[in-house]
Order: sequence, then C-alpha cells, then structure tokens
Amino acid sequence: MLTDFDALAREAEAEGNPEKHLHALARGIFALTHWHFIARGESARPNPFIASHAGTAGGMPMVRAFTDTTRLGRFAEEHGLVEERGIRVMSVPLDEGDVVAWLEHYIPLGAEGLWFNSDAESQGFFFPLRALRGLRETALAAFTEEP
Repeated sequence: MLTDFDALAREAEAEGNPEKHLHALARGIFALTHWHFIARGESARPNPFIASHAGTAGGMPMVRAFTDTTRLGRFAEEHGLVEERGIRVMSVPLDEGDVVAWLEHYIPLGAEGLWFNSDAESQGFFFPLRALRGLRETALAAFTEEP
C-alpha cells in the first residue's frame, strides 16, 4: 500500500481538520522502510536538520524529515543546504533501533515537531515529537488488525 501523503495533507488542510487524517498519515509514515533527513554537523555524528517556519505551528523548531530522497533534494536546494560535496542524507531504517526514541532526544534541545515533506512542491505535514510514540503504537495496531 502506497500512501499519497500530498493528497492526505491537502484534504486535511482543505477540510480544516488535520486530526481527521492524522492516523492515516501516521500509518503511512510508519509503513515506510526509511525516513530521510538532511545531515548536519560532524560527519561521524550527524544530526538531522532542524528549523522553524514562522507560518507553521507558531514557528516552533521542527526536525525536517522526508518520505523520499527526491523531496529531500528539492528542499535542500530550495534552502541552500547543498554542501560542496552534495547533500548529506541520513536514511534511517524504521526496522532497526528505535527511530522515535532517537527523535525524542531532540526535544530537550528545542525541537517540538517532526515535519515531513516541507519542500515547495509538497503539501507537507507534521506531528508533535511528544505524540510520535502514541501514533506509532496506533499505526502498528492498525497494521495487525488489517486482514
């Protein structure tokens, strides 16, 4: 099952009810094999790119994540994040380790949300980092309930 993230995000915005599509978006992101991030900082110990946008979620800082590397590349080019050697990409597998615990590490450092697909061509959507653990549990339960 491929999730049309842009369509779900557009529907949520058009209806003015993002919560209605929250669980469908969560099921979609947790069904992916990898989440992709722009790597910043030291090569040996990179961190994901974190930034805010004044017009989104009150300008709170968010970890920028992408459902595919094409969107990540567009975002990096749009925001001048292409380094001399190209774009440093962190592709984090969802079946290894605990991506949610890894992301929760950024809460005390000021990150409040996880914003997917925030390039100019995509609708984009975000979740509060503190809600990810519960959303993952709900998404995983939905996977086991489906025939």
